[in-house]
Amino acid sequence: MIKRLLSVLFAVSVLMFPTLSLVAADDPFTVPTVEEYVCNPAKTNFLFQNFSGPTIYPGNSGNLQFRLYNPYNRTMENIILSSEIYAYATLETYSEVDEKFSNPPEIQQGNGLRYAEIIPELHPGSSISFTLTMKTSESTPEGVYYVRFSLEFDYSNSTNNTPRHFIMKSMSFFSKEEWEYATRIPNATDMPYYRHGLNVTYLGVDAIIPYTSFSVRRGIPLWPLFLFIGLAGGSAILAYMYYLNDNYGKFPWLDEKTRQIAGKYEKFRRTLYERARNR
Repeated sequence: MIKRLLSVLFAVSVLMFPTLSLVAADDPFTVPTVEEYVCNPAKTNFLFQNFSGPTIYPGNSGNLQFRLYNPYNRTMENIILSSEIYAYATLETYSEVDEKFSNPPEIQQGNGLRYAEIIPELHPGSSISFTLTMKTSESTPEGVYYVRFSLEFDYSNSTNNTPRHFIMKSMSFFSKEEWEYATRIPNATDMPYYRHGLNVTYLGVDAIIPYTSFSVRRGIPLWPLFLFIGLAGGSAILAYMYYLNDNYGKFPWLDEKTRQIAGKYEKFRRTLYERARNR
């Protein structure tokens, strides 16, 4: 009886062994590599926070604000952050912004369309606020201007390991053809080059980071609004007077109030007339 029981247990363990091996290979609790950890979208999506894009009247300046945040467990070192105004769009047009673009906005803290800053280190959970002043001229075309980012830094998951250099860029650094190729469904031979559904080896980056925008426009003139308010107020007064004339004596208290207002207006008018006459 005991021998039969042991035989059954042995057979069951042999049958389960391949399944157990497969589960161990796909164990979700396996410690990720430093590349998988740093480039995980759950982390990279929090690198840039609190974007605030201004609307600038041509000829004036406005501040583009954002924060660079360290979402990792260890310090980011030797950080190089670059920002660049790269595109312009309206409802009808879209074009690149480069040296050939006529009267583009400029980043006051940088060199024309570009700005770069080196940050020695950024500790876990810490952030740095940036304010980029966008300067425009009277002839700067009105529309939306897009700003892209490039981020490089060193990171190590242990004090005993050599830091790994990471490069991250906005998707606008790549052409439409490059992006479509990098995001196509991979085959078996392409899988080693993919990370989180993206062929990072082909693009030459470790992860994709966001971009932002600001607007340049003159805005809607306010005088039509004030004219409309004045016409609406005048129409309301005329309707009120017509109603009282058509229903005279029906509302004594309303008639009395109207006469008081008319009397104050007449007094005010005569006072202005006397002052003008005495001059």
